[in-house]
Amino acid sequence: MKRILGAILKTGRVLLAVAAGLLLVYNLYMLAARAFFGEEMPMFFGVASAAVVSGSMEPEINVGDVVIIRAQDSYGVGDVISFSNGDGTYTTHRVRSVREDGYETRGDANNVSEEVDKSAVVGKVVLVIPGLGAAAAFLQTPAGMFAVCGGAVAVWFLAGLISPRKEKRRKDGTQGDAETEN
Repeated sequence: MKRILGAILKTGRVLLAVAAGLLLVYNLYMLAARAFFGEEMPMFFGVASAAVVSGSMEPEINVGDVVIIRAQDSYGVGDVISFSNGDGTYTTHRVRSVREDGYETRGDANNVSEEVDKSAVVGKVVLVIPGLGAAAAFLQTPAGMFAVCGGAVAVWFLAGLISPRKEKRRKDGTQGDAETEN
């Protein structure tokens, strides 16, 4: 049983380290793309994400959801696309018709259509993660950052307390400390 617990803890530590590393690489890329290259919505391997801040696509996409957007060569009627408004903000609406130079879009909860130039389109919404935008907004606050850091330290500390290395040292008859001869 202890051997299984040790293997689970070791696997958990490795997965935690890999996830933290990937998150670090992603965040550094996004930061650099915004700061040095002026990209408002950087694409990471052809994919971007955005938190929804308006209810124009309700009930399908709600305020506080996160949308995952993938760039494509073309978009069709019924596709939900995100596009730049030209002022650093983005809109996510459904394509109502395809035109030669762009698209006619409208939010599901709106009564007015919008013309969008093809060059303004970032991509098609391929995934909606409900509520993640609210969680992401919380994590950007001091309390959220403290919660994440504190949680990570607590998990690492607790995993160390239960580590099978202590049990192995007891079986081997060593304490792990340097012994001195007199």
